[in-house]
Amino acid sequence: MNHSERTLDNVTDYVRRFVSFPGDHYAPVVTLWIAHTYLIAEFDNTGRLAALSAEPASGKSRLTEIVGDLSRNTVASVNASPAAIFRHIEKVEGDTTLIFDEIDTVYSNSSDDKGDLTGLINSGYRRGASVLRTVGENHDSKAFPTFAPVALAGLSRAKLPDALLSRCFIVPMKRRAPGQMVEPYRQRLEKVAINDLRESLEALAEEIRPGIADYFPELPEGVQDRQQDIWEPLVAIADKVGGHWPETAREVCKQLAAESSHSKPSLGTQLLMDAQDIFDRLEVSEISTSSLIDELAEIEESPWGDWYGRPIPARKLAEILKEYEIRTAQFRIPGHPSPIRGFRVRDFQDAFTRYLGAPLGKAVHAVHPLQGPETRGSDVPDRVPHRVSDAGHGTEPGTEQVRKHADVPRVPDVPDSQGGTPRGGDVAQLLALDPVPVTTSEIQVAMGWNLQRAGRAAQALAIAPNWTAQEVSTSG
Repeated sequence: MNHSERTLDNVTDYVRRFVSFPGDHYAPVVTLWIAHTYLIAEFDNTGRLAALSAEPASGKSRLTEIVGDLSRNTVASVNASPAAIFRHIEKVEGDTTLIFDEIDTVYSNSSDDKGDLTGLINSGYRRGASVLRTVGENHDSKAFPTFAPVALAGLSRAKLPDALLSRCFIVPMKRRAPGQMVEPYRQRLEKVAINDLRESLEALAEEIRPGIADYFPELPEGVQDRQQDIWEPLVAIADKVGGHWPETAREVCKQLAAESSHSKPSLGTQLLMDAQDIFDRLEVSEISTSSLIDELAEIEESPWGDWYGRPIPARKLAEILKEYEIRTAQFRIPGHPSPIRGFRVRDFQDAFTRYLGAPLGKAVHAVHPLQGPETRGSDVPDRVPHRVSDAGHGTEPGTEQVRKHADVPRVPDVPDSQGGTPRGGDVAQLLALDPVPVTTSEIQVAMGWNLQRAGRAAQALAIAPNWTAQEVSTSG
């Protein structure tokens, strides 16, 4: 075993004495990250080390404390202003390690420094990044460098920005289970051990420094883009050290990359994933906006059914999808007298390919959900349109909602409370309108009918939207 390999092993064992990790693969990542702070001048990228937990007292602050003691030229940045940090990085030319404990407090309030700090942490993972500020009495503009290693700790529920998390090696800290024991970390008593490890890390850096700046290691399959940027320095160090570390580094890289891919997606990506599932399950090539909202709202543990207390509004749905160049379109469906507005699967395919990795796999056909392949009854579909009541939880006024009704039987007519049927001419008149009014109040406004007449017409439309005047008996 060479000196450098022994050094990394000693650092790993030391950290494990005081920190209970949720998995064995996290300690080597922490060790390699600490080592890279001694070689930061040789790299163009530096991933952020993020110790996050669901609850306090999970060991994240202890981890960043030890990381800070072992890393090169550490500065604790808890109360420092972004301006002070900019100037410090400039003064030491990036040869520093910034530690942000309790980073959740920054993102849990309306601090004016939140945007500046986010910009510093986000941009500073790549060499050459800077922020532009005015200085001096003449307010001259000046670019301050932001490139520097950063370790941070906080509560994961603080909803750190997705752009920040994508630049991080995330260590999901947990409270120790019964029986999990670690030694107490007393910094005063550990000074000698810390200094010895730091000297060994300095020697390691000088030993492997020659040629490492121009060395680009081969990474595990699937590690690309920003993940590739942040992993290259760590795997390069492992390769130069040798021993078991090249294999260890690639194994932990694969595991953390897999965990990152399984982390909570962005809102837009989640919508694309759910839309793809809906198109695939229904085997349709077109779907109305209201039907898509209805299907989305039924997905458990999704935000779509409880968007501030109601299903996601059609306007918000369109706003999210517009970011992926997906827009609503008008199309006709069999048996419907007027065009409806909704979405076509072909407009999703580019986004499916780019953001989900593959287009919709199952072949689809141009059938609207309201005209499904297992329609029961004469002309009555399995799914019939309803509008939510005026006091209900629907989307914006005039937006159709669809509620599922399984196995709707053959319905020969629609009796009213007096035993008669709604007038077929009324139904025909309503179906000729665009959009078709469906609730009792909408019909009253559109047609000027009394409550009883509008109610009977709404009942008929709810059960048999495609009936014509010839199929509905008339009544007074």
